[in-house]
Amino acid sequence: MASILGVQTIQHTNGTSAATIDSTGRILTPARPAFRGTKSYTATDFTTETDITSYTEDFDIGGAFDATAGTYTVPLTGIYQINVQQFGNANFSNADQTRLRLAIDGTVNDFDEVYDDPQAGQSSSMTIAQTKSLTSGQVLKVSFFVSNDSSVAARFVFSGFLVG
Repeated sequence: MASILGVQTIQHTNGTSAATIDSTGRILTPARPAFRGTKSYTATDFTTETDITSYTEDFDIGGAFDATAGTYTVPLTGIYQINVQQFGNANFSNADQTRLRLAIDGTVNDFDEVYDDPQAGQSSSMTIAQTKSLTSGQVLKVSFFVSNDSSVAARFVFSGFLVG
């Protein structure tokens, strides 16, 4: 015969709520690290690799996102979903190429950078969406590059969360 364990809240021994189970069976963990920062359209000379800083913080569960520096320091070892988006309006008139990068501890691997050819005046939009195994203390940072056009405007979203 099957046993049934009826529980709505799981507590840590110190009394804090570690998890709740809602009426549909969804398990909610209140302290799961997650962050999101946005940067409004900024007209900048991106003709040298430029670190994206000064985000507006939308949320930062766990306190690991430094919106001013534009860095996320991994608080817990685990699997994370990391997302980076760049949007550029139709002012890339001289740009031959744009490049968006996600660096982990200052290193960019082949799967953490994307390129676009905005075709003389077209807009530029790129996305990096990766599920990554990250270690506590690693630092993530976004950078952007535009060839041959020093007056483009772009906006950015940098976000992520611990999957488990």
